Amino acid sequence: MLNQKQEKFINALITSSSITEACKVADISRTTGYEYLNIASVSEKYKELQTQRNK
Repeated sequence: MLNQKQEKFINALITSSSITEACKVADISRTTGYEYLNIASVSEKYKELQTQRNK
């Protein structure tokens, strides 16, 4: 289960042009953004949303 900041980051990442931009929207550092992407539940949710968006 994702926390609020992780959810906000993933949703921003789907609509942003870069990780840096998504991190700014989610109010987290780039380091934290990359750390989030290394968490299995976060990366799985990102892939799921990306797949839905590309349909």
